[in-house]
Amino acid sequence: MQNHLLKEKTAAKFKEFLTKATDEELILTEKILNGLQQKQQNHYVTYLDALCQMTSQISDDSYEVIIPIQPLIYNKLDIVHGGITATLADTAMGSYISKLLPENKSGVTTELKINYLAPGKGKFLKCTAAIIHKGKQLWVAEAKIYNDSGKLAAVATGSFYIVTRTDYSKNTKND
Repeated sequence: MQNHLLKEKTAAKFKEFLTKATDEELILTEKILNGLQQKQQNHYVTYLDALCQMTSQISDDSYEVIIPIQPLIYNKLDIVHGGITATLADTAMGSYISKLLPENKSGVTTELKINYLAPGKGKFLKCTAAIIHKGKQLWVAEAKIYNDSGKLAAVATGSFYIVTRTDYSKNTKND
């Protein structure tokens, strides 16, 4: 019964929002809904990955994550929010480490350092992560974030503590 009431309440709020929405808000709403549907269909994708439309690919010596630049990730200056850029770097480094580890292990961020070199502008940001140290319990990675014209926008390093996955973890190999 509660689920039905929550759906009705949410539908009413959504309908009210849509009646007042600007074109930009409608486009953004559609992208958010597409992301939520993607998450519904693939439990290995995180909500953040889906909402921000992150895509990734792995190679022998690096991991790449691309995020389209869209109003969802803007700050008040209409450029990519610095926290999103840091999240992009953390996601690329942490995901790469988790993919390199055995199934029952994962890396969790213990430290993140980022230097912003240029504003996040253009059509997308591309982050390439590489491993610079593999210890028994601590790995260190670096990330370079480029805009769509290939200009270096930020560099980051991160330290990741290696943990054993627990039974309550929903994801098996895609953090």
